Amino acid sequence: MLLLLALAACDDWGSRAHILEGTVLEVHRPDEIVVDHHAIKDFMGPMTMPFPVRDPSEIAELTRGDEIVARLMIDERGSWLDRIRVTGHVELPALVLPPMPLRPTEVLPPVTVDVGGSAIVVGQGQDRPTALGFLYTTCPIPEFCPALVTKLQALQALVGTDARIVTVTLDPATDTREVLDAFAVTTGALPGVWQFGRLDDATLKDVASKAGLNVMRDHGDLLHGSRLLVLDREGRLVERYDDNRFSVERVAEQLKTGGPAAPPGNSGTVTP
Repeated sequence: MLLLLALAACDDWGSRAHILEGTVLEVHRPDEIVVDHHAIKDFMGPMTMPFPVRDPSEIAELTRGDEIVARLMIDERGSWLDRIRVTGHVELPALVLPPMPLRPTEVLPPVTVDVGGSAIVVGQGQDRPTALGFLYTTCPIPEFCPALVTKLQALQALVGTDARIVTVTLDPATDTREVLDAFAVTTGALPGVWQFGRLDDATLKDVASKAGLNVMRDHGDLLHGSRLLVLDREGRLVERYDDNRFSVERVAEQLKTGGPAAPPGNSGTVTP
């Protein structure tokens, strides 16, 4: 309680700052932690999600199971945590690791995607190079789906019709065909270049696993990371991007030529 009062007493928060309390589930050094947090007053319900940290020293000593209180900041650049304080510790069960995701040069097995009125194949057997992304239309966190949309708006102007962009909704129950069609108009998606698709639950779970993307529901809220798969004409993975800071010029070049390839030994790229 004293920590909460101390945080609340800060006079430089601005209107987009919130107090966050929760338990650390994972520490992705140097600059991200996954927190199972309580409801954040006047902002969002309880959920589990990753949070960037701008000062690596704030999480240098954190471990899984630490209970924390922190300041959640949000502005036009995104969201991040600071003023992190440990208030306790609980023992948590061991993590269960997911299956290994697709690696560069491996072929994505064929996936049939409903893009409205027709179906297209992504992966093995596709008819042109493809950038495959994941989003949902009601995502509230700036650096996730909204950031991906902004990048893809720039990318579609560079790829022409010899390649395509496919974004698959992570929330097909809410994102009906009509919702996606309206969203495509709102985002300015170019017909034939950028398509919004839906998958059934089982296929979506399988494709997300191959993309190394964790997707879950927590107290009714949808939790997910960021992924963009760049696939060459034969459906081979050229590079997987694990955040939305990728270079649109690099992705456009990969779609046009099949390169440059991902760094050697790389599974997913996080932009420095």
